[in-house]
Amino acid sequence: MLAQPVLAVIDARKSQVYAALYRDGKPLIAPSVLTPAELAGLFKVRAGQNLALVGDGSNLCLAALREAGIETIATGIMSPSPRIIALAAARALQDGDGDDIEMLEPLYLRRTDAELNREKKS
Repeated sequence: MLAQPVLAVIDARKSQVYAALYRDGKPLIAPSVLTPAELAGLFKVRAGQNLALVGDGSNLCLAALREAGIETIATGIMSPSPRIIALAAARALQDGDGDDIEMLEPLYLRRTDAELNREKKS
């Protein structure tokens, strides 16, 4: 495991990212949809702490995080390989930590464009 927290950011388009912060696989900040400036604002209390930055939204957030005094370690990981995901899942299943597939539900952090367009029309 990495010694520093891992900030996962995915480009959500519309000048936003999906972001979550983890340490040792446990969430410190729940998944959220934020602008890079809003994300940096969450970390002002963590200024000076190193964050490992992963995900295809990394480049969108880098400047805002650095302006907020957040030290980032650019891992270069833009998306995990399917092989790594499969190995992590196999290990979790072997350890008895696998998810119950029947209970999994998607996590929607914002409304879809179709929902927003329908609301505009009504």
